[in-house]
Amino acid sequence: MSGISSGVGLATGLNITEIVDAIIGVQRNALVRLSNRASVFEATEGGIKTLEANLLTLNSAVQKLNQKSTFETLKATSSDTSQFSVAANSTATAATYQLQGLRKSSNHQVISNGFADADTTPIGTATTITLSNGGKLDEPKLLEEL
Repeated sequence: MSGISSGVGLATGLNITEIVDAIIGVQRNALVRLSNRASVFEATEGGIKTLEANLLTLNSAVQKLNQKSTFETLKATSSDTSQFSVAANSTATAATYQLQGLRKSSNHQVISNGFADADTTPIGTATTITLSNGGKLDEPKLLEEL
């Protein structure tokens, strides 16, 4: 008489161990497929996040194209830099100014209304004249007439 094997069913004679292992294998395959799908979804999510970051960068660059300051850069030039030097800042408005230098600066005491010492008090250097719009004359006048 033979003994009872634990892998074989008593009444049916079926190999229970093989059947259980096959069922577990099928479940394991389903788990592997789900894990692979999760990996694909994670990679897709990473790609979407990268795309979103790139679109935000692009949007920021495009917003600069919507600003007037991007295209309205003003430049100031002087036809004679020995008499006038000019500069335009961010609040400048487009305009044309005509300035006429009547005479060059002089060390002469009568013209300058006096100075302490001609060797230590510079005349006409490091001086900034600021022009702004808004003030008007009724008719054109030379500076010496003002």
